[in-house]
Amino acid sequence: MKRILITKIIHAEYLKYAYNFNILRILLILLFFQSFAYAQDSPAQVKKQPASIVVSKGSYIYSTDENFNKQILNNKIVLKNADVSYNSGRQDEILITSLPDNSKPKKQFKDQLQTEVKKKKKEALNTINKKIKEFEKRKKEFFHSQQFTQDASSGQFLAIHQGVKDYITPTYHHNNLSKIVNGYHNFLISSALDYLHSQKYFQYNNKSLDFCFSQVFSVRPPPVLVS
Repeated sequence: MKRILITKIIHAEYLKYAYNFNILRILLILLFFQSFAYAQDSPAQVKKQPASIVVSKGSYIYSTDENFNKQILNNKIVLKNADVSYNSGRQDEILITSLPDNSKPKKQFKDQLQTEVKKKKKEALNTINKKIKEFEKRKKEFFHSQQFTQDASSGQFLAIHQGVKDYITPTYHHNNLSKIVNGYHNFLISSALDYLHSQKYFQYNNKSLDFCFSQVFSVRPPPVLVS
């Protein structure tokens, strides 16, 4: 009787152990299938982030690595703040240079242009005012104003001697003092008019030059003919 009870107890414990073992085995199988399914779905669900390279200001990268260069060309490696240039002779050579820093705020081109225009106008106005002041100062120092008398009437002009009619300040008497006083001024005026209305004369086909040249040219003759 006692042996039968012990046998039943052992059998019951065995069944309990077998039941727990089967449950554990089922859990392990389910966990394995879940891990396998997650491994199959992970590449589609989780995107791999591409590698990136940040080039600081003033830096550059020179590369002849074919694998690295292909990743750059295929955009598998992202470049930040950089520009890529290729060697035209060899495709396996690249140079990565940094771009200028444009993060700092700058004035608009229109505002800069208006500021420069106002500055130039102010400088030009100051220059003109300075020249005007210098001219006024020189005029006071070197130019003396003189009030001339009125012109002579037609009768007085006909009565004046012929030598006195060339005048700046007319005379009202018949002596020649005005000619003596204004002679220097008349000479200056005549000289200025001569230079103002001067004419240029050219000697061309002049008979006096026949003994110098057998042929006269309007421009400098060729050196071959002169020699």
